[in-house]
Amino acid sequence: MTGSIRSVVRFSLTVLSFSILIAPQLLSQTVMQRDAGIVSILQSVSPDTLMVRVRELCGEFTVQVKGTPTLIANRLDGFETQNNELAGDYLEEKLGVYGLDVRSERFQDRGRNVIAVQPGQSHPDIKYIICAHYDAARFEYPAADDNASGTAAVLEAARLLSGYEFDFSIEYCLWDAEERGLVGSRYYAQTARQRGDSILGVLNLDMIAYDSDNDMTATLEYNTDDGLELVWMMQSINTSYDVGLDLVVRKRSSTPSDNYSFTQAGYPSFLFIEDWADFNANYHGTKDTPDNLNVPYFTAITRVALGGLAQLAGLTTHLAADEPPLAGRGSVLHAPWPHPFRDHASIAFTIAEPGPLRVELYDIMGRRIALLADGTYNAGTHTAFLNAAALPGGAYLLRMHHGGTVTHRRIIRSE
Repeated sequence: MTGSIRSVVRFSLTVLSFSILIAPQLLSQTVMQRDAGIVSILQSVSPDTLMVRVRELCGEFTVQVKGTPTLIANRLDGFETQNNELAGDYLEEKLGVYGLDVRSERFQDRGRNVIAVQPGQSHPDIKYIICAHYDAARFEYPAADDNASGTAAVLEAARLLSGYEFDFSIEYCLWDAEERGLVGSRYYAQTARQRGDSILGVLNLDMIAYDSDNDMTATLEYNTDDGLELVWMMQSINTSYDVGLDLVVRKRSSTPSDNYSFTQAGYPSFLFIEDWADFNANYHGTKDTPDNLNVPYFTAITRVALGGLAQLAGLTTHLAADEPPLAGRGSVLHAPWPHPFRDHASIAFTIAEPGPLRVELYDIMGRRIALLADGTYNAGTHTAFLNAAALPGGAYLLRMHHGGTVTHRRIIRSE
């Protein structure tokens, strides 16, 4: 993480010179119906794998790069004589193992972003990004928390999510030269805007493994209201799947991390970072080592990030042959057709038990826009119709209330 802002006042709606803390009850938090695929992803996040990746990036464990065993001695960005080209090679090879389309994006002579693409099944030209910077502030810094932790989480995302299919594409991006002032991410974001890339959201992980007081507090920080939906999703995953984090939400006009590059380019984004009130005392120093990380905390943040990304990107879940039929599995809110939609869409929903049911449409600010279904329905599949001709383009949220649970689905109205 670039910069050195270390203080923040918490626990109330507090206006500072640079930020607003938002009490959790002011944001919409829905308890989701648990998805078997997301449960599997969260359970599969490996604390051991995360820490092996951190130790490899910090030069403690030997890695194989281009067939040669070696140590990553430093991750100082490539603008200096001692550059992190070896780290970039390692990341490119590691992502390639997962069957992804991997490339390096060069900028300013020696800068190097490493990018892996997982194409979406329904909308390959529309994507989400999960990202972290992999460079270190100085040659002699191990930079375990800042930011081998975020880099390891992105690698864990690629390892796990590459085994699933999603409606939208996912890009796993690792930025160079963040410590110089977000140089690598800014290059990518500006280039993406010039190309006209469709990016629905950017999840930036920076310093996610330090929790000295073991209170499991982490921060979700966004710059503009476009990022609220992403923040809301992280909160909902944490609550619905009992991950156990205490999430503090903060709106800030700018952030000293890579999500701000995307805010400036007009894309929704947010920063996942540890508790500002328990800021890493080893920040930008030689004691920022793997042994000073809180592994359960690190694992919990990674789980929330991966679960939220999977939900946003439209995880495709298939029932195995030996799984029980619909009876007893609750209710299902299906993707609208067509999707993304323009003026009209049909929305199917399936319920296992008869009873009262309500389907509503909300905007990303949590305001109800339309009531699509409201009545008593028999078990089976039913269809509601949405007239969206008067709605502006963008993201919306469907909510279905049935049997004491709330199911949600994010939908997109095209321009």
